[in-house]
Amino acid sequence: MKNLIPFAFLLMVFQISAQNSAPYANTTLIHLKSVSPALEASLNNLEATFLSCREHQSSSDIIVSETALNWLSINNIVFETIVSDLKEKIDNDNAAMELLRSQRDGEEWYEIYRTYDEVQDKLVEIANSSSIATLIDLGDSYENRAINGLKFSTGGTNKPAVFFNGCQHAREWVTVMATTYFADQLAQEYATDNFTQTLLDIVDVYIVPIVNPDGYVYTHTTDRYWRKNRQPNANSSCVGTDLNRNWDADWNGGESTSTSECSDVYVGTSPFSATEANVLKNYMEAVPNLVGHLDIHSYSALVLGPWGYTNAESPDHDEIVSLGNAMNDAITNTNNYPFTFGVGDANGALYLASGTMPDWSYDELGALGYTFELRPNSSSGGGFELPESQILDACAENFNGAMEMIIWAAGIQGGCMDATACNYDVNSTVDDGSCTELDECGDCGGNGPNPGYDCDGNCVTGETLTIQLEDSYGDGWNGNNIIINGSSLTIVSGSSSTEVLCYDSNSCISVTCDGGNWQEEVSWSILSSDGIELLSGGAPFIGEFGNCSAEISGCIDPLASNYNNLATIDDSSCEYSSATDVQIINLPLGWYIFSSFIQPDSPSIDSLVNSIVDATVIIKDAQGLAYLPEWEFNAIGDANVGDAYLIKLLSNQNLSISGTKIIPEEFVINLSEGWSLLGYLRDSPANLVEMLTDINEQIIIVKTFDGSAYLPDWDFNGIGEMTPGQGYQIKLNAVANFSYPSN
Repeated sequence: MKNLIPFAFLLMVFQISAQNSAPYANTTLIHLKSVSPALEASLNNLEATFLSCREHQSSSDIIVSETALNWLSINNIVFETIVSDLKEKIDNDNAAMELLRSQRDGEEWYEIYRTYDEVQDKLVEIANSSSIATLIDLGDSYENRAINGLKFSTGGTNKPAVFFNGCQHAREWVTVMATTYFADQLAQEYATDNFTQTLLDIVDVYIVPIVNPDGYVYTHTTDRYWRKNRQPNANSSCVGTDLNRNWDADWNGGESTSTSECSDVYVGTSPFSATEANVLKNYMEAVPNLVGHLDIHSYSALVLGPWGYTNAESPDHDEIVSLGNAMNDAITNTNNYPFTFGVGDANGALYLASGTMPDWSYDELGALGYTFELRPNSSSGGGFELPESQILDACAENFNGAMEMIIWAAGIQGGCMDATACNYDVNSTVDDGSCTELDECGDCGGNGPNPGYDCDGNCVTGETLTIQLEDSYGDGWNGNNIIINGSSLTIVSGSSSTEVLCYDSNSCISVTCDGGNWQEEVSWSILSSDGIELLSGGAPFIGEFGNCSAEISGCIDPLASNYNNLATIDDSSCEYSSATDVQIINLPLGWYIFSSFIQPDSPSIDSLVNSIVDATVIIKDAQGLAYLPEWEFNAIGDANVGDAYLIKLLSNQNLSISGTKIIPEEFVINLSEGWSLLGYLRDSPANLVEMLTDINEQIIIVKTFDGSAYLPDWDFNGIGEMTPGQGYQIKLNAVANFSYPSN
């Protein structure tokens, strides 16, 4: 009977959360690279829903029925399936969020998407905990929901002010999380950080996470992909106005707009005919000395400056570009997730749009008005449903980008004020914590020479390879990567790229190419230093070149403790252990990071997981080298003690590893600067902070497979205890060596 209780609870959660998926029963989300007017008309007749609001002659994400899907196939129209069963995906996402909704402390609150009521409670909590935050009520929506936000001010008059808002478009849930997080972090950092205190002593900050509350509630209860507000339209059964087409800046100018009440980009009957746009307009006009405005959207990974309705340069173009690039760099550098800055149509990266909020704040109020389009950069990365595991990353990126606007508004010069640092800035007025040192090549803040090269750029490991990458369509490799002995290359955009790598000509070089979409467009070739083609192919691909046929001496018995899977000739060196220590690791369906406190009898990664090989899709190490059972390909070789490994499984599995138990205090783990995969060598759980205390100063972040994080700079441990069998992603600011405490 006990087993029925969780099932009944899950069923209840599923039933509660399934309502907003109902419009998408028997539908599929697809991507078309090119849409002609004729194809668009045919799909509209088949009641397809275009998620892009640009002119549809370009690449589009489209929700289609089974009828439309069959029509595309019959007419030999190539498309990419992003989500095969859209209703099922929405239901699964909702159920998962409901199970996690009780997590309310610290950053755990931001690990799922929150409802309107939860956000209102959070705003009150922030206001009550901060000495400078005040709850503000801008007015009510059409359905009489409060449009609330926070004002951060230390007092004074005529201070420069900046205004941040999210969720003009109801389905863009991550904008709600990012703006709420921004307010939360601003309150916390004001209490502890001198630089933030200086900024907020100078600038007043207004943050409103949900400016379209009716639409946002509707996406949670009825229709996950609803965009507009919920205000009825006279003489039409179609509801709603696109708030971000209802502002008096080139209103109804024809750029990505429509006068049809049924359109997602309906402009309304007049500027500010939408209740929410009018409420915002009245409030913003009353904000004294408003100098900057940021309207936060998703998705596309863009920073956009005014104007958005024309490619003509605005009067403040130079300043707009300067601030825009500063925000874009701050976002990109947060997690190395590339954003692009532009004005107008951003050089074709987005589309012109009439009647938008940032253009109004610039034209009418004189504030520099910008748009953030948060991650992901494409529908294949999640689209409007950015995975919950990436919410915090998106929040941190938005925070760092938005802070640049506050710094600009304060008119101060942040920088390194330590005269002994290599990046000392004599013009800085406030130290922003950016001071750094010269690396071994004499570069300020650098990471030393690239692998295989010396500081002068000379190849020191052997021969120079030229890698030629091609994409037949011309839009980049769509997530595919070629990995050559651990070095990963790709084409981000465009049709071709040429790269140079060093390699040891006496070794066997493994090559894989996989990981993305539209693989038929991918091709590449590897050339020696004298132009001879060594290897070529496309995607997917697994192969090798170089000295791969040479005989290698070693132990060739998989049962030996020193088995060498690369050896071809037995040299009688095999050693056998009588150890009987066993660790059983519970591995879930899908992706996981695992490690072991056992030195295995058979360390080769294929031997290690032989008992679960039928369920194993792929295993990867920290360098990206892979073991692919289906192809009998093992580029990882032996599993190393102290390392962890990414694994993807088709079903839940129990992995049994036998060998000799590690004595953790006697084993030194060597970690490189940047990202690594860290194993846990103790046989019992223990507090993560205590386990890693010796290298705490080098730690930037530690993450689990499901996105829980330890952030020492914020004194936040969302992981809690390290657990036997689990592995961890860790990012360091310098190399580090340490040993775990004893069991």
